Amino acid sequence: MAKFVKINNDNKECLVVHFLKTSFNIFEKNELALQVEKALKRNHFPHTIFDLSNFEHIDSIGIGFFIATKNIFKENQKEMALVCSKKVEEIFQTVRMERFCRIYTSLDNAKECMYQLCI
Repeated sequence: MAKFVKINNDNKECLVVHFLKTSFNIFEKNELALQVEKALKRNHFPHTIFDLSNFEHIDSIGIGFFIATKNIFKENQKEMALVCSKKVEEIFQTVRMERFCRIYTSLDNAKECMYQLCI
């Protein structure tokens, strides 16, 4: 469902969560939330990029998941970013998701931003 990759650049760490599916399934939400929570705890809540670039669509359940997840980062004084396709970015713009987290259409741009936060 998700692949977790820790990346380093000049001793700056970041976690990238690559979602392997093309949509967010309500029936998998709890399992996914548990996977993400375990990975964040195991890595001491690093700045994290959620790579949704494979997603063709995201609904209110998925949006709610990421808003709730943002609260975990806020409590730990860390940042999260979302990487998404143009199609999903349009949905995020409609709900003004940028109020909650950084949104990118390129994984490289998201990585660069997260490395800047580690300075």
